[in-house]
Amino acid sequence: MTIVFVYVFILLVPSIKEIFPDGDHIPGRGINGRKENFCMKHYETLYLLNPDLSEDEYKGETSKFLEIIEKNKGEFIKTEEWGKRSLAYDVKKFDKGFYVLLDYCGDGGLVSEIERRFKLDEHVLKYQTLKLSDHADVEALRASVRPGSAEQETGESREGEESEIEEDALTEEDREEG
Repeated sequence: MTIVFVYVFILLVPSIKEIFPDGDHIPGRGINGRKENFCMKHYETLYLLNPDLSEDEYKGETSKFLEIIEKNKGEFIKTEEWGKRSLAYDVKKFDKGFYVLLDYCGDGGLVSEIERRFKLDEHVLKYQTLKLSDHADVEALRASVRPGSAEQETGESREGEESEIEEDALTEEDREEG
């Protein structure tokens, strides 16, 4: 009975080539029809670097972690260098540190490799990784970053405008009281 069912099923179901005659991409399949994982996770990692590093050493440290992402088949989205800031408490006897925020996509193996390298690197004081989503669209994330950088520039000018508006409001209130 099962043999007959399988034989009838094979005859009635069209082949993949009939469904995709132009050789279009078959969903869930990569090159040569092999199954690929198109699902990447979106991560954000904030790490602190030693504040005593020179500018060259600082750039070298940040570029080293970007290379790790590329070597482990991850997709780099953006990096934000927040600069040297005071810490709430001493970390490894430092009261300041360089803050760097990495935004990237990859699998769990990439995160474990980056964190392993953070542990081995003497210049990294502290780090924290967050998983932002399980299913990330890398191109959409990169597209959202580009307009965001322009908004940040205009946002800074808007903040200045807001402070001027607040000062004007204060002076008008003072005039009304006086």
